[in-house]
Amino acid sequence: MTRECSLLYVSRVTIDPVRRDAEFAAIIAHAHAYNPTVGITGGLVRAKNWFAQLLEGSTDAVDTLMQSIARDTRHADITILRVRPQNTRRLGGWSMAYAGEWHYTAQNIADVFGHGLNVDEQKIDRLDRMIVDFASA
Repeated sequence: MTRECSLLYVSRVTIDPVRRDAEFAAIIAHAHAYNPTVGITGGLVRAKNWFAQLLEGSTDAVDTLMQSIARDTRHADITILRVRPQNTRRLGGWSMAYAGEWHYTAQNIADVFGHGLNVDEQKIDRLDRMIVDFASA
């Protein structure tokens, strides 16, 4: 039996602001093409200079995707906030939900990112819920 998990991470955007819209479009297009082939669902938010992404899928598929994400030069300082087993997908209808830049999430991402491994679990929960909520809106 394949184990399912969810993984939440934040990272710092390194894309030149002039190229951001085109690069984000390329990221989302790739996710929409690739993720269904390996059973990944998820949501991505961007806020100022930050990414926050929630991935769902088999542990193997999520691990493989995170290895690829870690090599992507469009962001840096990847901080995995949470990996946990999951029986029910919360973003099951989305190969990758994306709603553009959310100024509302900027402070929450910055709060989480700035505290590294000592981050408050409540802030992680809030960021997790924000991604699920925006995908459900």
